[in-house]
Amino acid sequence: MYTICLFLIIVTIKFLLNLSRLIGTHICYSSFKKQSKNLDRLIPFTESLFDSARTNSTAIVRSHKMDIQEKASYFLSDKDCRKNINTIFNRTIGVYRLRLLQCFNPFYWIFLPKYIFESLNIQTPPILVYLSDIVFWVFSAFCGYAIEIYFNTHYGSFLQETISKFP
Repeated sequence: MYTICLFLIIVTIKFLLNLSRLIGTHICYSSFKKQSKNLDRLIPFTESLFDSARTNSTAIVRSHKMDIQEKASYFLSDKDCRKNINTIFNRTIGVYRLRLLQCFNPFYWIFLPKYIFESLNIQTPPILVYLSDIVFWVFSAFCGYAIEIYFNTHYGSFLQETISKFP
């Protein structure tokens, strides 16, 4: 029972976190499209949104004496970079929409170890990813079997009575 509750809590946290990031991205994007005067105040917020979506690309700014590398979110108020920032906003919105859909996609949860390795930027050989998937599947099957035994021992008669009431 605790396993199901823990899984539902993880799914809910993932959903709410990505939903709040998607809403924040839409708010920043609408301010960017309106070209409000306070765009420089949004730079830290958009930087965190772009960084968590991994869409904050690095731009090289050439000055008279040296080249400076800056993140794309620093150019919100720059009119020359408007097209690139617009593209980054659309990519970020797409990333958060995908993450929201992943919460309800069973194939995402089946291959969860693969996505954990990707999110942590751990470069693993494919055989290790396959082995971790198999270990995860065996562990999940064992947990499912343990939950079934738990329900049968503690709630078996209750479930049978409830099912017998249906026509």
